[in-house]
Amino acid sequence: MKNFLLLFALVLGMSFVLTAQGLKILNRSDVEITGATIDIDGVPTDATLEVAFKVTNQSGNSMNVKVKKEELAVVTATVNYFCWVSCYNASTMESPDYLTIADGETVADKFKGDYEPAGHSGTTTIKYTFFDADNTSMESSVTVNFNAVTAGIEDFSFRGNAISDAYPNPARTHTNFSFHTENGKKATLALYTLSGKAVRQIQLPKQSGEYRLETADLPSGMYFVNFLVDGKVLTTKRLTVQ
Repeated sequence: MKNFLLLFALVLGMSFVLTAQGLKILNRSDVEITGATIDIDGVPTDATLEVAFKVTNQSGNSMNVKVKKEELAVVTATVNYFCWVSCYNASTMESPDYLTIADGETVADKFKGDYEPAGHSGTTTIKYTFFDADNTSMESSVTVNFNAVTAGIEDFSFRGNAISDAYPNPARTHTNFSFHTENGKKATLALYTLSGKAVRQIQLPKQSGEYRLETADLPSGMYFVNFLVDGKVLTTKRLTVQ
């Protein structure tokens, strides 16, 4: 019995090491999103919705990293593809190429996932998995909801921890978010440029309601707005300032 418990503890410990010291996935703002589900929002008329990740090797050894995608839900007549070393066509589910990442190294601007809604409304969900080509059990994933919908506040459902899309978007002088958090939860909005530079961090003052984000002093361009609950990124919204 003691031997069994010792073996179980060793296996459990090895699993923890693989999880804690494998591949870590970060968003453009250097927030870890390993294992998370994130939202990339747009409208059906957008040419492309894009997501980009940074990948850190913390395994203790150099790794030859490949990427595979899994289409969990796809809107009919839309196109999705990804780049890793090279850019591949929509039918490629696993990268034929690998990228060697040294222990402790973080690679940026190497992965992006693209989604072309082609005028079709709906949500396409893709799971991206980064894995060691020489040890496929060493892997980490992120699931992405590409939301190409025209949604205003009237479509927002207050359930659990949630936030609406920005409205208006594009914004000139201001934009609004409607949000809801569960009892006792602390919610924060964090605004970043496309390059990952932090612009603002705002703790939302109440459990639910509407927050007005002033944008008149922001340079024109694209921004990402992270919605954090108790310090963890729940979703990322896209905001254009004109």
